[in-house]
Amino acid sequence: MHRKAAAVFVVASAVILSALPVSVQVPSEAAPLADATVSHLGVVVPDIEVAARKYAELFGLDPILIRTSQVDLPDGSKTVLKIANVPLPNFAIELVEPVGKAGPLYEHLQKFGPSVHHIGTILAGGPGSVDETRAALEKRGAKWTLGAKGGSYAYVDFRDRLGATIEIQRTANGTSLVTPADAVEKGLFGGRPLSHFGIATPDVDATINAFVEILGVRPAKAARFPNPPKPFEFPPGMWNRDAYVMVTQVRQGKIGIELIQSIGSPTPWSEVVRKFGGPEVQHIAVGRGSLSRDEWLRIGQEKGGKWTNGGPPPDGTFAYLDFTSTLGLVFE
Repeated sequence: MHRKAAAVFVVASAVILSALPVSVQVPSEAAPLADATVSHLGVVVPDIEVAARKYAELFGLDPILIRTSQVDLPDGSKTVLKIANVPLPNFAIELVEPVGKAGPLYEHLQKFGPSVHHIGTILAGGPGSVDETRAALEKRGAKWTLGAKGGSYAYVDFRDRLGATIEIQRTANGTSLVTPADAVEKGLFGGRPLSHFGIATPDVDATINAFVEILGVRPAKAARFPNPPKPFEFPPGMWNRDAYVMVTQVRQGKIGIELIQSIGSPTPWSEVVRKFGGPEVQHIAVGRGSLSRDEWLRIGQEKGGKWTNGGPPPDGTFAYLDFTSTLGLVFE
């Protein structure tokens, strides 16, 4: 019964996706990341020890290992990062604290605070595949910001088009190096696979086209939600209930990527676009398992989350818990 309720928003969106036309381009050349696996989101935080403890609590994990790594910058210099991984059954959240005061992650943290910096992708190709893919992405307008020639990883900045930097990583068998979490409910969010991550964008058609061109996803149509028109489900006293969104999902393998444009403001999505000056990864959806929506919200707020989306009982069918100020993410 609870899972049915939680699925209403996704189902409603899916039902209306074919209702309205959208201008979606099909690139003439193969998308550079069409065969890549989307493996994780990279979240920059100011204190990784504090963030790792909170993620462990919310996901029901043992203490999370933190490692320190020296990484290459394209100009030949190096910077230092602290890194930790939060595993999901089918995905991961990578926590990163910049130690050195140089490089794209330090600059991101200084400008935006705790938030998603990159989308991690994995290639199955051999030596040279990272350089080849990076060069192809640079031809499409990306800026190379991390990694060295001949290396096993590179970061390319696509924030203006995709809402994030793209991390390109090569592994021996094309799979993640992070051991997946068991699919057993733990904590508030743990043990449940990622359904999708959501990107707030000022122009949903342009962002769809960018994902088609760069990641090779199937073109998708955006549609109005709520439809038929009605006041949006927001917590009492929050946001503009006369606003609505144009929304769709594209898929890269088993991972959904939700693209949301706010029509009207203020809303949770218009505020993200305003803060970041363009598209940005806003939330991840892991569901609430056996918990009722009200119980999920109550526990989440007790643990420091802010209820920012989804209407009050008895009509509310979905919800956001905003942990951005501490964990850099919103959870749906």
